[in-house]
Amino acid sequence: MQDRITQQAMRYSRHMMGTVQRILVEGPSVKNPMELRGRTENSRVVNFEGQPKHIGTFVDVEIVDVYTNSLRGKFIRGEDEMDLRRNLRPSDILAKHKQDDELGVTQFKP
Repeated sequence: MQDRITQQAMRYSRHMMGTVQRILVEGPSVKNPMELRGRTENSRVVNFEGQPKHIGTFVDVEIVDVYTNSLRGKFIRGEDEMDLRRNLRPSDILAKHKQDDELGVTQFKP
Protein backbone atom coordinates (compact mmCIF):
# COMPACT_ATOMS: atom_id res chain seq x y z
CA MET A 1 0.00 0.00 0.00
CA GLN A 2 2.80 2.44 0.91
CA ASP A 3 4.55 1.72 -2.40
CA ARG A 4 1.39 2.64 -4.28
CA ILE A 5 1.09 5.93 -2.37
CA THR A 6 4.74 6.75 -3.10
CA GLN A 7 4.26 5.98 -6.81
CA GLN A 8 1.24 8.26 -7.02
CA ALA A 9 3.06 11.07 -5.19
CA MET A 10 6.03 10.76 -7.55
CA ARG A 11 3.76 10.81 -10.59
CA TYR A 12 2.08 13.97 -9.36
CA SER A 13 5.45 15.56 -8.56
CA ARG A 14 6.79 14.71 -12.04
CA HIS A 15 3.89 16.66 -13.54
CA MET A 16 5.18 19.72 -11.67
CA MET A 17 8.60 19.46 -13.36
CA GLY A 18 9.38 22.58 -15.39
CA THR A 19 6.48 24.58 -13.94
CA VAL A 20 6.79 27.80 -11.96
CA GLN A 21 5.32 27.43 -8.49
CA ARG A 22 4.60 30.13 -5.92
CA ILE A 23 5.85 28.91 -2.55
CA LEU A 24 5.85 30.23 1.00
CA VAL A 25 9.42 30.16 2.30
CA GLU A 26 9.46 28.54 5.75
CA GLY A 27 13.15 28.65 6.62
CA PRO A 28 16.44 26.88 6.00
CA SER A 29 16.47 23.48 4.34
CA VAL A 30 16.62 20.53 6.73
CA LYS A 31 19.51 18.80 4.95
CA ASN A 32 21.42 21.88 3.78
CA PRO A 33 21.18 24.98 6.00
CA MET A 34 22.74 27.06 3.18
CA GLU A 35 19.52 26.57 1.15
CA LEU A 36 15.93 27.57 1.84
CA ARG A 37 12.82 25.42 2.13
CA GLY A 38 9.24 26.28 1.28
CA ARG A 39 5.91 24.68 0.41
CA THR A 40 3.78 24.82 -2.69
CA GLU A 41 0.02 25.36 -2.64
CA ASN A 42 -0.38 21.56 -2.55
CA SER A 43 2.03 21.28 0.41
CA ARG A 44 4.99 19.82 -1.50
CA VAL A 45 8.38 20.72 0.03
CA VAL A 46 10.68 22.66 -2.31
CA ASN A 47 14.37 23.27 -1.56
CA PHE A 48 16.20 26.03 -3.43
CA GLU A 49 19.13 28.43 -3.22
CA GLY A 50 17.98 31.79 -1.94
CA GLN A 51 18.65 34.63 0.47
CA PRO A 52 17.51 34.56 4.11
CA LYS A 53 15.50 37.77 3.51
CA HIS A 54 12.92 35.61 1.70
CA ILE A 55 12.00 33.62 4.83
CA GLY A 56 8.34 34.28 5.62
CA THR A 57 7.55 35.60 2.14
CA PHE A 58 6.30 34.19 -1.14
CA VAL A 59 8.71 33.45 -3.98
CA ASP A 60 8.31 31.94 -7.43
CA VAL A 61 10.55 28.99 -8.23
CA GLU A 62 10.88 26.78 -11.27
CA ILE A 63 10.76 23.08 -10.40
CA VAL A 64 13.96 21.58 -11.83
CA ASP A 65 14.17 18.19 -10.12
CA VAL A 66 11.88 15.71 -8.36
CA TYR A 67 12.76 13.52 -5.38
CA THR A 68 10.71 11.06 -3.36
CA ASN A 69 9.86 13.47 -0.55
CA SER A 70 10.67 16.88 -1.99
CA LEU A 71 11.19 19.01 -5.08
CA ARG A 72 14.20 21.03 -6.19
CA GLY A 73 13.57 24.58 -7.35
CA LYS A 74 15.39 27.44 -9.02
CA PHE A 75 14.62 30.92 -7.67
CA ILE A 76 12.79 33.09 -10.21
CA ARG A 77 11.54 36.17 -8.30
CA GLY A 78 10.75 37.35 -4.82
CA GLU A 79 7.62 38.84 -3.33
CA ASP A 80 8.92 42.39 -3.81
CA GLU A 81 8.94 41.80 -7.59
CA MET A 82 5.41 40.33 -7.66
CA ASP A 83 3.48 43.40 -6.44
CA LEU A 84 1.57 41.21 -3.97
CA ARG A 85 1.54 43.50 -0.98
CA ARG A 86 -0.21 46.80 -1.25
CA ASN A 87 0.21 49.82 0.98
CA LEU A 88 -3.48 49.96 1.85
CA ARG A 89 -5.09 49.90 5.25
CA PRO A 90 -8.21 47.75 5.69
CA SER A 91 -10.15 50.94 6.44
CA ASP A 92 -9.18 52.31 3.00
CA ILE A 93 -10.65 49.23 1.34
CA LEU A 94 -13.82 49.37 3.42
CA ALA A 95 -14.30 53.09 2.75
CA LYS A 96 -14.10 52.46 -0.98
CA HIS A 97 -16.66 49.62 -0.98
CA LYS A 98 -18.98 50.31 1.95
CA GLN A 99 -22.70 50.75 1.68
CA ASP A 100 -25.17 51.65 4.41
CA ASP A 101 -28.51 49.89 4.47
CA GLU A 102 -31.81 51.56 5.41
CA LEU A 103 -31.08 51.04 9.13
CA GLY A 104 -27.68 52.75 8.86
CA VAL A 105 -25.71 49.49 9.18
CA THR A 106 -22.55 49.51 7.10
CA GLN A 107 -22.01 46.46 4.93
CA PHE A 108 -18.97 45.56 2.91
CA LYS A 109 -19.72 44.93 -0.76
CA PRO A 110 -16.74 43.75 -2.79
